[in-house]
Amino acid sequence: MPFVFYDTETTGKHTSFDQILQFGAIRTNDDLEIEDSTNDVINVRCRRLPHVVPSPKALQVTHTACRALDEARLSHYEMMREILGRLNNWAPAIFLGYNSIKFDEPLLRQAFFQNLLPVYRTNTHGCCRGDLMLMAQAAAAYSPADIIIPIGDKGNQVFKLGMVVRANGIDFDEEDAHDALNDVKATIELARLIKRKAPVVWSTMIRNTRKHEANTFLANNDVFCLTNFFFGKQHTEIATMAGRNPDNSSEIATFDLSNSPTAYLKLTVEGLIGILAQSPKIIRVVKTNSQPTLMSFASRPPATKAPWLGDDLYRQRAHMIKDNKGFQERVSAALKGRRDDAEASPYVEGQIYDGFPTDGDESLQAEYHQIPWSKRPELCRQFSDKRLRELGLRLVYVEHPEVLSYKDRERMNRWLAERLLNESEVPWTTVFRALIDLEDMKLTAISAEERRQCKEIENYLHGIAGTFDAAAGA
Repeated sequence: MPFVFYDTETTGKHTSFDQILQFGAIRTNDDLEIEDSTNDVINVRCRRLPHVVPSPKALQVTHTACRALDEARLSHYEMMREILGRLNNWAPAIFLGYNSIKFDEPLLRQAFFQNLLPVYRTNTHGCCRGDLMLMAQAAAAYSPADIIIPIGDKGNQVFKLGMVVRANGIDFDEEDAHDALNDVKATIELARLIKRKAPVVWSTMIRNTRKHEANTFLANNDVFCLTNFFFGKQHTEIATMAGRNPDNSSEIATFDLSNSPTAYLKLTVEGLIGILAQSPKIIRVVKTNSQPTLMSFASRPPATKAPWLGDDLYRQRAHMIKDNKGFQERVSAALKGRRDDAEASPYVEGQIYDGFPTDGDESLQAEYHQIPWSKRPELCRQFSDKRLRELGLRLVYVEHPEVLSYKDRERMNRWLAERLLNESEVPWTTVFRALIDLEDMKLTAISAEERRQCKEIENYLHGIAGTFDAAAGA
């Protein structure tokens, strides 16, 4: 299966409320070779959405000129449709980024969701997803002689892309970083290095990109290694599967076998919910659709958690759990129950996982992109899902506000004011919050260029507020 390596540059770190500004991707064959330098590469940019305030820090780190935020050829909606078209042409494939499962992937899903496009493009219809940072971490744990991981000031391993590739002899100047396509090229080179020097780690982690294969591994191995990295430190435990969320087949509970199961086997569902929430973890949640680092019991690395207890004792403890169906059922119920009381988000962005569209709404979504903008407000009212109604009208407001009714336009003007000018504690960047952050940046701005950039950002932020005033008066 081919690979699609991708990366994004964004307005900030809020995966629900910031936006993608640049998307770069390259398709390779399964030997990591680019077969067509024209059709296997995409590099697109878009304009800033009117309700998104860029983080001053993000602009500084990426060296983004403020004027570039408004001068791109494509709107955000147009860019996302172009990206989806290319990904559809490339599928099925394994989608890989660097720190993508925690950052780029949620941003990409949000962008599809907010533009009424299929949300799960990278892990449905034969596609699956992985993360080269997880693969580099796996190589550091299970094949440490074959990859160099730099050490930070606090003595921990540092997995920043630029530092890792340079430590391993891959040419990647810091000036090249923070450009989506350059980051993709560096990620591909790192993938080639891991595949060449640590082939067992590579093949195992590629296996783990496939949800069904990760599930099969867990079902067929009573005892296995599970590795995570926290703050640059490896955490490998010997574990066994202890349950599965009945509402989400990708969510598995594993039990850390450095602990005796005896004290936990009779716990109630409520007691097990408490165990799931505590730290350090005894029962850990593993997502099999997010490339978990699952390795064979025999491959355990030297840094495995806890003193070695002996193969027989680990297997004995695993069988205590495997033979207790009641315990597994209660763990499964605890996985489901720990979210039953979760408070629903009041913002549509936070509702992305609150159910799938009906077949009827999916048909309307497809129709939405084919009809003239003037007809889309009426189509939005036909959605049974209120999320889609809201997002559909928002898109019209952003792309062609003139076709909205006076009532709808006034409501959206008030929404825009809340997004830009709110001075309360909200989960997105407002002009008020950005200006406060900018003041902190000014304190550390030493060079003339840094001071110039701070002034440019300040003028731009005031301009965003002024743009809203003009929109509100329209």
